[in-house]
Amino acid sequence: MSSKTTTHSEVKEPRISVQALAEYMAASERGKRTIAQSCRFRAKMRLIQYNEGKLVAAQFIRKGEGDVEGLLERAEQIANKLTEEDYEASVNEHNADLVRKFAAVSSGIDLPKADIGKGMDFDAVPVNGVKVTMRANLTFSRLTKTNKQKVGAMMFRYAKGKAVVAEIGSYQAAAIFGFLRASELEPGEEAEKALCRVLDLNTGAVFVAPGDSVNIWNDMKAACASIAERWPNIPKPPGAIL
Repeated sequence: MSSKTTTHSEVKEPRISVQALAEYMAASERGKRTIAQSCRFRAKMRLIQYNEGKLVAAQFIRKGEGDVEGLLERAEQIANKLTEEDYEASVNEHNADLVRKFAAVSSGIDLPKADIGKGMDFDAVPVNGVKVTMRANLTFSRLTKTNKQKVGAMMFRYAKGKAVVAEIGSYQAAAIFGFLRASELEPGEEAEKALCRVLDLNTGAVFVAPGDSVNIWNDMKAACASIAERWPNIPKPPGAIL
């Protein structure tokens, strides 16, 4: 057995997140290969995670009261948390910066007229040989005048200093709609495009599932079939140690 530290772990069965699938659809052929490779061989490097900042944003939206000063205070609390290593301090500062950016755009975010629920991890949906996964930051539901229960979800995107590319945001919103339609929802529930959204925490831009989301999801299903077919032959990254 090699004494070298492993750099990647291999995912044996084809698997991709809704977010990565949206990026895959908008990517060049070279980009598609890179995304598929990153899904099969997951890097073990310590990446900056934005879980705390996204949770603060989700709680703020659910509360429904625009206390921007409270957001800024929360950002400072996150930034000033005691840490034992530089990595933790970096994570805290990045999350604090997310909250600051969100505070600046929070008043103009386009939300649907619906009940807002907590985020959740959905069960993976099998799509043409690929397990598609989704973690929603918020969930939506509304009752129509004919007593039909419509549901949806919102996913957050954030990259420091970068706005979400509109094409990717639209693809991801369409994927949320397609994913929910393929999921085992509660009896009587039905996914609605207007309730399937992506929020850019940098700019406050909201991307709603477009009218042709069904066709887009069908294209994604075809892409999943292609990913499943190429999966066994996807090469590991250069220099990767499994």
